[in-house]
Amino acid sequence: PAWAENVRATADIPEVSQDDMAWADAVIFGSPTRYGNVTAQLKQFIDTLGGMWQAGQLADKVYSGFTSSATAHGGQESTLLALYNTIHHFGGILVTPGYTDPTKFVDGNPYGT
Repeated sequence: PAWAENVRATADIPEVSQDDMAWADAVIFGSPTRYGNVTAQLKQFIDTLGGMWQAGQLADKVYSGFTSSATAHGGQESTLLALYNTIHHFGGILVTPGYTDPTKFVDGNPYGT
């Protein structure tokens, strides 16, 4: 089946780790929208970062996010806002496109892509 081929094709792509979060100056989180929120898999990874958060290692980094859904009103904005709540707790510097580009007036989402 197609999903099995995708598993084989992406087997060598490394997953993000806490070490990646430690060295990165900027982090862009991406997740499909699930019921107006990020996926359980992304939330599970974020939940592993508690020690880094407590040590202040996630603060003062630049963060942004992107998401997708199957429909135009599938919860993209609420997904990004939920993700950004976490970034605020990290003490991160949130960078979003706002309405700085004319294309943002077309898709109507100043929170991310």
